Amino acid sequence: MLKRLGKKEFMEMFTNEFGKSDDASFISKYLADFDKLDTEMISPLLQLGGSDSEIFLKTLNSSITNNLNLSKNALHLLQNINLNVCFGADWDQWSKLFDEIADLPEILLSDLRITQKLVNEAWREVTLAICSCTSTPIKYPKTMSYDYREMIYLFDNCTTLSDIIAAVDKGKTDSMCTVVELLTYVYQKSSPNPEETDKFLFSIEELCEKRQMQRVPWQIIDPIISALKHSKKDQAEELSLLLSRIRHNTGLSSPNRENIVLQCDRKPWELNDVEKNGDRYVYKFKHPGAGKCTRPGQCGFININMSRENNQRSRKEIFNELQNEDVQNPHRLKWLEYEKYFYGYNDLCMELVTDKEEDFKDTDVHCHDIISTRDMCMYHVDSIHLHDGRQGPFVETLETISLLNLWIPWWFGWMPKGWRYGDKYYYNVTYNVSNYMVVKSK
Repeated sequence: MLKRLGKKEFMEMFTNEFGKSDDASFISKYLADFDKLDTEMISPLLQLGGSDSEIFLKTLNSSITNNLNLSKNALHLLQNINLNVCFGADWDQWSKLFDEIADLPEILLSDLRITQKLVNEAWREVTLAICSCTSTPIKYPKTMSYDYREMIYLFDNCTTLSDIIAAVDKGKTDSMCTVVELLTYVYQKSSPNPEETDKFLFSIEELCEKRQMQRVPWQIIDPIISALKHSKKDQAEELSLLLSRIRHNTGLSSPNRENIVLQCDRKPWELNDVEKNGDRYVYKFKHPGAGKCTRPGQCGFININMSRENNQRSRKEIFNELQNEDVQNPHRLKWLEYEKYFYGYNDLCMELVTDKEEDFKDTDVHCHDIISTRDMCMYHVDSIHLHDGRQGPFVETLETISLLNLWIPWWFGWMPKGWRYGDKYYYNVTYNVSNYMVVKSK
């Protein structure tokens, strides 16, 4: 197997299909003959390495110990590894490594200059990061991890592929997860032609790279593609094809390595004194950029439902506001009927909590300031059931993902009659750690 993976196409296939979690033992075995590997195979190994810099530190130490100069593969690894992440993980060991490189008896002057330049660039960025953290606290532009009104804005204003591109260009969303959800609504109303979809893919890939957007994890897009196979709509096949193209585009999606999917660890009803402390959703998450943590408990964060705290209006007032809302969009009118039914929840917003000690009480979790809502995309998982007759047993159960609307998920407009809600698991999160991966971002 290791010999077959020596070919680039096999390694890329392995990385895409199986690289969903760090596998240090596999990488260590593959790197045993590091200096004999084809140089082009090193970058896929870095992708497979996730945020584990220690294994590559050991590999470089071994290579330097066994050579009089800097090997071709060692130089390539240094040029393609994210030294900012490595220095943050263990500054002492990595700085020692570069001292040993400089002492190699037969190192080429050109290689020495390259390594010195790499160290200087990484040290400059690390220093800037340290200064920004110590002089003034990091202020993120928003603390909302989910805002119902922002989602409704996207739903109302994105009725074509070009509308989605315009919304992304204006910074209305930072995640390809939201773009995928918007596509399910656009295709309900129309069926864009091949030229439009090609133009859309080209534009969205450019924007994704330009804005450093969160790519959509396969764990988000795969259930949608699977559920669409049950749809009777004519455009279901075209939407599935577009989503498959996004899935196979490494600039737009990822096999859940750069985007960590987090399940809610503790829900409000699992915590004590819910009414006093609010609707808290607790996530345990060790951010790669937090370094070695010595604080008690586990690293993580909390999203809290702020709608009850911030919304002091009565349910009757909210209902009257919805009743009198002037809506021209016929699709919005349909959804408004459901909002009236669930009035009181239309102002739902989830906020990231970082500094309120009372909100972390009874959770065994503490938060690092590096956590940002810009890297976060909240979603919920629905189990939907097809019944054998109105009250009969389940014939089939599907798992679907929804982002935009809490009450009316995308599959309502796509699935045939007979499919109904099953269990719901609210507020999971996909979190982007692309800038903290061992592989250097291009």
